Order: sequence, then C-alpha cells, then structure tokens
Amino acid sequence: MPVIGVENHKKYSELVVFEEERARYSRDDIRIAGEPKVGDLVSGSPDENGFYHVITDPSDVRGARYIVLFNHNEVHGDRYAVLARNAIVRSSAINWPEGLDDDSKENRISSFENRGILVRD
Repeated sequence: MPVIGVENHKKYSELVVFEEERARYSRDDIRIAGEPKVGDLVSGSPDENGFYHVITDPSDVRGARYIVLFNHNEVHGDRYAVLARNAIVRSSAINWPEGLDDDSKENRISSFENRGILVRD
C-alpha cells in the first residue's frame, strides 16, 4: 500500500468525507500528465499516449470524470489514485478551474453525483 505524505494526507482529509469501507472500490488508478495536486479535476478520457489531464480551463470542466486523491510516485511513477465512484467530498477542497461559472459547477456536481460522488460543503 502506498504511503501518503503528510501534505497529501492533510489535503486528502480536507477533501474526503467518506469512501466505501473498502476504499479501493471508490478509486481508480490512472496515469496523469504533469504534477496534479490532491483535489484536482481530471479528464475522463486519456490522450493518445494513455495519459489523463488535469482540467484547468473552465470550458473543459464538462469532461471532468475524476478527482485526484494522491499519487503513487514512490512506487508507480506517474500513476495516481483518483475518486471515481461512491464517495462524499467537500466542494471547498476541490480545485475548481478559475473562472468557472456557477451553472457549470452545478452541472459537474450533478454529473459526479450520478456516479455516486456526492459533493457537499
């Protein structure tokens, strides 16, 4: 099992209110380009090289499917644990793209909730 660094653990505990008892059920393990942070939104489809991408442009938020939990850099290099289903998270700990309007945010929250990821404050 990967070790979560102190900084990541603090951010993780701010983000996640609940995960399934068997946490691995709520998570997927994916390759993400760059250096995502805990709470970043990630695209739902990989690029031609098999990497997913952090969403920074508000117009791309519709494509968000995952929320970054922590990385496995010590063990797996560019692989990250992401929330994919059945969890409760705090909206204030999600790294929403700057400039995202309220309607787009509500649409993304609704989409997450359709997969069992409840977003609360």
